[in-house]
Amino acid sequence: MPDVATRGFGQALTAIIRRLEGARNNGLLRGYGLIGGFAAAAWGVPRATHDIDFVLVTGSTDHRNIAEAIGAQFRAGDPSDPLRGVFHLTINTTGQAIPIQLILLPARWTDTVFNGLQTLPILDCSVPVVSWQTFVLLKLYAGSPQD
Repeated sequence: MPDVATRGFGQALTAIIRRLEGARNNGLLRGYGLIGGFAAAAWGVPRATHDIDFVLVTGSTDHRNIAEAIGAQFRAGDPSDPLRGVFHLTINTTGQAIPIQLILLPARWTDTVFNGLQTLPILDCSVPVVSWQTFVLLKLYAGSPQD
């Protein structure tokens, strides 16, 4: 039987997947892929993490509509930021507040990220995960092995 922390992350993961699928079905997103600590664990490198991270490809340029659809706050990247922006939200489950980050990369990353997505089972949820190779490239792009 999973412990409370694992159950909380599983519930948060299920909740954010539902929100992302809803946004995709409404044409606000073209796709998404899991990155960060959970992606590392999915590829066999367990790592402690306190949040859930995804990379998004938007289907709309109106970030306000996307933020509203998924219940998030959007922060645009500035000219020196390697990210176009980040959606932040928190999902409260079983007494835990799980932070979620949904990252917008520059357009040149779209094909790299989404050509290698693989759906994997994570905490009783089917989740699109970036390929291991893309995961490593994103870590190098971020300039840090940590999130």
